Amino acid sequence: MEVSQLRYLVAAARERSFSKAADCCFTTRQAVSRAIRDLEAELKVPLFDKMGNSMLLTPAGEIAVQHAQTILDAIESMKILCSSQEAAPSRMRMAVSLNAFSGALAGVVSLVDEYATTDRILELSCKECYEHVRSRDVDVAIVTAMERDFPDCLSIDVASSAAYLLVDERSRLAGLPHCSVADLREVNMILMSDPAFQYEPMFALLGSFGFDESSVSVVPSQSSMLHLIKRIERAGAIVTNTYYANPPRGTAVIPIIDPRLNWHTYMLYTTNPETYASVNNLAKRMRALLS
Repeated sequence: MEVSQLRYLVAAARERSFSKAADCCFTTRQAVSRAIRDLEAELKVPLFDKMGNSMLLTPAGEIAVQHAQTILDAIESMKILCSSQEAAPSRMRMAVSLNAFSGALAGVVSLVDEYATTDRILELSCKECYEHVRSRDVDVAIVTAMERDFPDCLSIDVASSAAYLLVDERSRLAGLPHCSVADLREVNMILMSDPAFQYEPMFALLGSFGFDESSVSVVPSQSSMLHLIKRIERAGAIVTNTYYANPPRGTAVIPIIDPRLNWHTYMLYTTNPETYASVNNLAKRMRALLS
């Protein structure tokens, strides 16, 4: 059993296609097909069933993929931990999501400038940063999102903090000491990024309450968000602790007590041996600043 076979297995399971898996792994369809056949022969069980144009995992295949992903994650962690900690930081192509540095410490911004090349891309959505890493247009991205996975790239959870609800000071919710997911059912959401990506856990929980996502508005800027909060009845935005410390005039900021909605600052990166040490060092230094 080889590491490449495990990579092909995980990719084929995710893409449900040997051809698409080959594209993701920069190899040929024949190589993926051969690797799967060899694994099935070694494990003595079928891993996929063909259903139309898709390849679907068998029950044994589901188990094999789970173990394969665990092994691959452990290998990548070992590479990072064994990278030289004394190596001088290399400059990296970097993307930063539009809310990652909202109210961030000056030291965090300076630290990123120390590692980023002049190609640093700012003001992207969380999803756009992720896609830049997947396509290897950048070496690393710093994003802020609710807890989630990032398929096809590696991630380090650098820091976490509570989420808050920002509402007009005249709102019924403004007087609450805190709010829960159930309270959010009545809110017309004003967001600054793709709801299904950056706020995935929140909308999964709200869905169990029958929340109507048609009431969600995505706006391009903080000024637009504040304008709509003051204009639309029951409007609210999910924000970081920056707003709690210094709420805009005429607004109230209420802590959300459910930790499943906490914000996480992630570093997303590619499997590039030349940047392992720099990614690891940057993550450690950011943790020290944000803890």
